[in-house]
Amino acid sequence: MTGKQNPLIPQIWTSLGCPGGDLTLLKFLSMIVVVWADGSVQTAELEAIRKALLKEKVGKRFREILDPFLENPPGPYIEHRVINLIRLIHAQMQPGQAVTFAGDLAAAAESVDRQTFRLIQKLFDPDDQTAERIVRLRQSLAEQIRPDVQSLQRRVFAGRSPGPRSGRSDAAESPGTLSPTVRCSMHEMEGSFFQLRVLDFHEKKRQPSVALACVESFQTGADLDEDEVRTALSKLTHRPEIERWVHLYLKVMELSRTPNPLITQKLIDTISPEIARPIQVIGPAEMADLEDLLARSHGWVEAVEGTMSQIRVDADGVTRRVAPGAFRCSWKELCPPELFLRPVPSVAGLTFRVLRLSSVPGQPKSELALATPMASPDPTPEYVRWLTHFLPLMCHPLSTLLFDYASSDEPSWFMELRSGFPENPESLPASVLPSGRALIVPPWFWLRLSWALGMPT
Repeated sequence: MTGKQNPLIPQIWTSLGCPGGDLTLLKFLSMIVVVWADGSVQTAELEAIRKALLKEKVGKRFREILDPFLENPPGPYIEHRVINLIRLIHAQMQPGQAVTFAGDLAAAAESVDRQTFRLIQKLFDPDDQTAERIVRLRQSLAEQIRPDVQSLQRRVFAGRSPGPRSGRSDAAESPGTLSPTVRCSMHEMEGSFFQLRVLDFHEKKRQPSVALACVESFQTGADLDEDEVRTALSKLTHRPEIERWVHLYLKVMELSRTPNPLITQKLIDTISPEIARPIQVIGPAEMADLEDLLARSHGWVEAVEGTMSQIRVDADGVTRRVAPGAFRCSWKELCPPELFLRPVPSVAGLTFRVLRLSSVPGQPKSELALATPMASPDPTPEYVRWLTHFLPLMCHPLSTLLFDYASSDEPSWFMELRSGFPENPESLPASVLPSGRALIVPPWFWLRLSWALGMPT
């Protein structure tokens, strides 16, 4: 190694659940990224990794870390975290070390697939996910993380959990708090919506400004596959709940057309005049991981669709400027959030979590409730069918799902559709939701919102 270790390296190891990770462990994590590339793992591949573990004499602690990744899908975040580790570790090695490291890593990534000769058979198929994953890992050896992005990553990891936030008198932004501006550009093509979402981090106290973006895509009228939903809920229970939902968020986007480079560049060109710095596009999983950290450690979360800010939590308070459900409350004006469950008897296994926000007495009355389905490790067929249809609708930019949670009868939900986005959403009437009615939001966003509010989940 050259000089002092990059402080991001131990932080990424910890985010992988592998504190104190080393090059040997990284080699095996690279193997795991490869064997799960197509969503399943073969017995021969597992045996290849287990034999290699015995040969390397990996200690008990690392075996305990690796075993869950071998038996179950590793979740949506492992690939980009492993790639970032490869980039950072490789960048600070001496030339001789770097060559050895690159050779070991590439050989490890390829070895598990050679066991069944599938890689040789599929190398000429450009859609082969396993071959693409190996190529991606090898490419990461030649990549560098830009200094301004590394600086941002250090600031993200350095954040502190906001804790309970309602009623605070010290809600002014602290020096370590990150609160980016979110900007969006959208393009529609044959029933698919492509959205470029940019997190614009402004320069502050010698910290450089950075603009990170991802492209999201949503298909009108598409349902998820029932097996995909069941697998995410029952096979990813060893991973945090947010990862189960983010896995399904990625599956929702797979229902749409893949955004090609021309669409991505068109979206960037549309929004570039608003941002006076280069825009770096990252993957949706990496963006989701970043937003998890911002919510947990910086008390920030925001959802924007089209030109409309759906809801934002930051150092100033909680804001939603869109009708229906307009809401604005500073931390001093906000009552402690209420959290309760509302089961739906007609759909076996479906229970909504409802988060209700309201202003303190003496302030103009303001109320907002947000609902989302709970995860179930043993999902019923009825619950799975409900999610396959309604989870994509929660994500679609032109639909709003509402939940009547206070009904004395069976709680119900309905959907409002928009034909487009208003040019100036701020000019719309500030229509509040009727009492007892909640906006249904995607579970990954609901969890981040709860973290930003300092709520237990």
